[in-house]
Order: sequence, then C-alpha cells, then structure tokens
Amino acid sequence: MKRILKLYSLLFALFIVSCNSPLKEESDETVSVKTAVTVTTPVIKTLTHYIELNAVTQYQRKETIRAITTGYMISLNVLPGQSVNDGDVICQISTKEQKVLQQLDSSSMKAFIKPLSVISSAAGTVTGLNFRSGDFVSEGDVIATIAEPSSLVLMLNVPFEYRSFAQRQTACEVILPDGVKSKGHIEKQLPQVDAASQTQTMTVRINNAPSLPENMNVIVRIPQITKANALCILKSALQTDETQTQFWVMKVVNDSLALKVNVQPGLAEDSLQEIITNQISPNDVIINNGGYGLADSSLVIISK
Repeated sequence: MKRILKLYSLLFALFIVSCNSPLKEESDETVSVKTAVTVTTPVIKTLTHYIELNAVTQYQRKETIRAITTGYMISLNVLPGQSVNDGDVICQISTKEQKVLQQLDSSSMKAFIKPLSVISSAAGTVTGLNFRSGDFVSEGDVIATIAEPSSLVLMLNVPFEYRSFAQRQTACEVILPDGVKSKGHIEKQLPQVDAASQTQTMTVRINNAPSLPENMNVIVRIPQITKANALCILKSALQTDETQTQFWVMKVVNDSLALKVNVQPGLAEDSLQEIITNQISPNDVIINNGGYGLADSSLVIISK
C-alpha cells in the first residue's frame, strides 16, 4: 500500500513540474503591410468661381422678303439655309395681266410681259421659305426670311440677385452643346424683369461668333469670385466622410508613411480643388489614388 502511495506521489510531482516548466515559444515574425498608392503635389494657382446660367441663341435682325405684286411665282432661286447677298434675285413673279399679254404676238408688248424680280435687301442666311415655285402670292406676302449673321446674340436670363456680377461689358465664357468654348461679353441689359422668375434678360455677344442655329441652348459662365495664390490639389486627392462635414488629405513623409491632415475645401475649378490649411505646402507629397480608407500613420509604397 505504501508503495502505491509513493508511486502516486511521484506521478503527481512529475505532473506539477511539467505544468510549471516553460514551453518553447515560437518567435512571431512581424510582417509590414504597405499599400500601393500614386501621389501628386499641390500647386499655387489663381482660381475663379463662375455662375453658370442657360442662354438661347437669337438673331436680332431678320429681313423679310415680301411679294412686290400679286401673281404667280414662276421661279424661286433660294433654299432654306442658303446664303444670299444684298441685291440677289430671290424669285420672279408673273402677274395675271402678263399671262394674257404673253398670248399676244406683238413685239411692242414684250417689255410688259417680263416677270418682276424680287430682290434681297440684306445679306445673310435664308431661315424660312413660305412659298414654292408656281404658288400664287398676293402683294405684301412674306416669301422668305433672311437672318443677318452679325446680329447673333445670346438671350440670357439672369436672376436679379446676380445682377451686380453681370454688368455691361462683363467678360464671360460661352460653352456650346458640343463642348466648344468661346469668349463673350454682356452687351445689353433689357429694362424689364420677368414677373414669375424674377430674372432680367440680357444679351451676350460672342467674340468671333461662329455660325450657329437659332434657339439653341448654351451655357454662359460669369465670373463671381477670383482668388489668387490658392493652394490647389487634384479633386481625387481630397477625402471626406459620409456626411461631408470633415475633409482631409493623406500626406506622405519619408516616402513611406501616410499622415492624415485635416483641411478645409475652398474654390473649385475643373479638376482642381483649393484646400485651406497651414500644414500643407507645394513641396509636400499628397496621395492621389489608393488612399481611400487608409488610417493615420499607415505604411505606403509609391507606385511610379
């Protein structure tokens, strides 16, 4: 019995010793994870904030070509969209009396049977025709309408609160539907305000205006605020939270460490965004792509 007790005591002692003996620990290898990013540098630039308004093309001077007598239109020399010069023959009209005289075989009547020519009194583009060759017209009927290219303007409706930014001779930018940009200026302010929209109609003259169709919608950009020496970054480099109340950029130091820098957004123009901060300079490196979701002091690797 004593031997059995000694045996159990020995086994218990061995168990205690084995529990208290240190185990061989494996060394944990620390792995550094680096995020690949592309970077950019801030620039100093003059930015301008624009008011963007819609405008419609309009020809202010249109010449109406009218029938000078009652009769039949025996020839029509123009088509819609055709350019004409001052003095061009638009059409010829033969009266009923001339129709009768044409049946008489008398040389003395030849001077009276010649059709009457309708002459254009302006140079421009034919925008409309109301008759065709062979139609009967009455004296004074409008045969055609000619728009003078030099009279092309943009009819711009400006909210009255923006009137101070849209004074006469104010330079502006005109953007056509195909993306072509032209320079222009505000020419006139019509002395009336629309009762419903409270907008004042103004005319905009395009510098070196191209040939444009009438009633085409365009965008007019009027300068509102200009700021010189603005610190700008690409818009893709600016990050914000879901509520867009906090803004920041990721600044790279020592070519591998990304630091979060809180900023305030300012003016924006095209692909550039102004940032207001005293912690960023034009010599700093800012993450452009790949920085979304990065925590402060993250390790990065710059992709070329």
